[in-house]
Amino acid sequence: MSNKTHKKTFKKIPFLTFIIFTILGFILAFPQTVLAVTYLPDGQEGAGGPGNGEIGVPVDALVDRAFNGALKESTVNTANVWLKRNDPNQQGGTPTGDNLCVNVYLQGTDRIVCDHMADDTPLDANTWYTFKITTDVQDTGGNPIEAEFTSQFQTGSFEGGDAFKPPAFVLSTIPFPGGTLPTNGKIIISFSMPMRTSGEGSVLNVNNIQLFAISNGVPTGSNLFTDTSGWSFDSATYKLKIVPPALTAGNWYRVVIKGFQNFDPTTFDPQNPPCGGEGEPACVLSEDGLPIPGPDFWLDFQTTSADNTPPSVLGSFPEDNATAVDRAVFDIAVSFSEGLDVSTIKAGSVTPPQDGTVLLFKDDGNDNLDLVDYDLTTDPNEDTVISTGSVLLDPDGRSIHYSPNAILDANSKYFLVLR
Repeated sequence: MSNKTHKKTFKKIPFLTFIIFTILGFILAFPQTVLAVTYLPDGQEGAGGPGNGEIGVPVDALVDRAFNGALKESTVNTANVWLKRNDPNQQGGTPTGDNLCVNVYLQGTDRIVCDHMADDTPLDANTWYTFKITTDVQDTGGNPIEAEFTSQFQTGSFEGGDAFKPPAFVLSTIPFPGGTLPTNGKIIISFSMPMRTSGEGSVLNVNNIQLFAISNGVPTGSNLFTDTSGWSFDSATYKLKIVPPALTAGNWYRVVIKGFQNFDPTTFDPQNPPCGGEGEPACVLSEDGLPIPGPDFWLDFQTTSADNTPPSVLGSFPEDNATAVDRAVFDIAVSFSEGLDVSTIKAGSVTPPQDGTVLLFKDDGNDNLDLVDYDLTTDPNEDTVISTGSVLLDPDGRSIHYSPNAILDANSKYFLVLR
């Protein structure tokens, strides 16, 4: 029995060996299939961005794309990966100009990053770009990626960080809302930034800034602004001065500054604003091409009889003939009985200083105010102009604030002169 069992077992061994080697031989007879590495499509988790056709992309957005396999680091460079502006500025435009990827690197083993912020320069707002990864990029086996990757996207108008361009706002008005204006007074509107003074969205346009008589809080009749004669915009203070037409004392009026109701900073294109132009809704625009967001700004006021009385000084700080004043005083204030015209307020630091209307003089030692030629050279018997000063006017125009912007000399007498 023992020998028979041994013989049967022995006979099976060649058979098993034949089967094993036959299977292995079959497998080894065909080469292994290598799957090419490819990028993850838009919408897949962790794919990267921006996606093809995406709009409103932040100007400092991360620009990257992930792949489904490991990549060869030496092929991930600015020759094989680039970001360029489209010309013309539209989807489908031709990628043009320099590669905006300041640096290109591999994050992990399978994600390519175009670092366009390496030089702290964001992309331009409202601009179409093309991000491309060519087939010169290889996997770790030296095989090219399956297909080149291309994404075209448009940045939004919100630039963020130091490059952020906010929309315009009205900071203050003269008269203030619900206040009074003499029939011979001027309307002054203070904006938050420089505004356009010509073309689309100009503040010097009677379609974009209007005036109506109101009755019981409701505008009546047509726009009373028929032209912009006497209007001016101060680019240094962002103040619009309006000389209104003949108004009737005791009546109520409304100034309307046209805004843009549907303003969305992620989609609004300041290079092609949808308002303020011919055939478009009226609106005022900043120099950056951005509107006042939301509904129109209203200023309701009542007119009074003509004002032919010059403003008078109500008080000051420091008071007249004050002593022991702090040498580092930074706010010398004077208040008035009525609002002043901002265009007439200029510090003595202007050139030439005699054009200034608010000047600070250091006494020459005789305790008298001695004005000769207002120049910056101290002549005999002449007080010295402090040339570093600056001046601000309160929003309601009733207070002047002068700052010497310098430490005043000890034990010296100074004169603040309003001309």
